[in-house]
Amino acid sequence: ELLAQMSKGVSAIEEEFAAHGTDEDKRWLEYVLHEPAGEHESSHEAERGGKTIAYFVCHPLSKQAGLEEVHVVALRLYTSQAFASLNAPLRDGTTHPFAATVAFVAEGIKRLRVVHARERNSVRLWRGLRNMRSDSLAHTGGTERAMLSCTYDLATAAHFASSREALLFLVTAKTFLQHGASLEFLSCLPHER
Repeated sequence: ELLAQMSKGVSAIEEEFAAHGTDEDKRWLEYVLHEPAGEHESSHEAERGGKTIAYFVCHPLSKQAGLEEVHVVALRLYTSQAFASLNAPLRDGTTHPFAATVAFVAEGIKRLRVVHARERNSVRLWRGLRNMRSDSLAHTGGTERAMLSCTYDLATAAHFASSREALLFLVTAKTFLQHGASLEFLSCLPHER
């Protein structure tokens, strides 16, 4: 079923968002597909003003990774506020209403990961968690079943962890197979790094 849905390309994403997306999700999809960068009221892409989806598809990193338009659309959506709708079913373990979109995100990250493999071997990444106690995590452990964003920038991770009980993780990945890929070049919110 998933492969049949994915064979529709961008139409698969549009169908999933039309059927299951929130109004905000649908607004982000419209922005990603049809509006110039910087036009969405919640994006922070002023420096990319006027760039369309074609710009991101033709970006040198997209080309180097072999990303197709459908991957770029899915990855840009993941970097928008639509990430919540993409991640929640992964955490809940329920049937995923955006299965093709998530599959395109995963495929795109795998393709980009190879590009980054040529750049460096070992990387240090930070993840900030809000309202998380380290002692409870130490006793019960934990597994993140959803896509997990990390950053090279400690200040960014600290900002996202800002809460009464903040927790910062340092992840040291020895090879490109142990981490994802930088999405900053196509992110709807590039300031988040």
